[in-house]
Amino acid sequence: MNTVSDALLIFSFSWIVLAVVLHILSYRLIWRGRGPRSPQGFLARLILGMNLFLPPAVLKIARSEVRSAQETILMLVFVFLVVNSFLYAYFHFFNMSETARRIRMLLQLQLKGALQAEEIKEEYSPVSMVRARLNRLVETGQIIKKSDDQYYIASFFLLKIAFLIVVCRSLLGFEQRRRENV
Repeated sequence: MNTVSDALLIFSFSWIVLAVVLHILSYRLIWRGRGPRSPQGFLARLILGMNLFLPPAVLKIARSEVRSAQETILMLVFVFLVVNSFLYAYFHFFNMSETARRIRMLLQLQLKGALQAEEIKEEYSPVSMVRARLNRLVETGQIIKKSDDQYYIASFFLLKIAFLIVVCRSLLGFEQRRRENV
């Protein structure tokens, strides 16, 4: 057949739109402003969960178009790459809106109209930032706080990712440049 599947293109675009709409609706209807413990984790699980439904949908399209096994595999690869590339970009767009200090500061200023410099310094002081990061790690189960007011690793998931990032940065030469600039 060797032609581009219109149904596959429409499906891919629709799936991306559906993921964004489900994300918005879940916040507006299910969470009602309270939000999950980790908004980024929720979005990542939503995207991964939606991926489970991609193969059956692509197989249905391939069957309806009487595609060969090789074409079906290529269709699956195409959909996974296109859909997940767009949703990866959406995830980071959302993540930036949640975590970027400048974005949050602008939103606070817009919401409150004005803030005193001391209010901004208090909100973004090193102490409050460290406290917020520790709370986030505790809430997501990455670390635990014991009664002795010390923190311990509870999950090695992010730690393994951190080590992988250090290795990648080292292979790219970033860590060497960082040491030279210190």
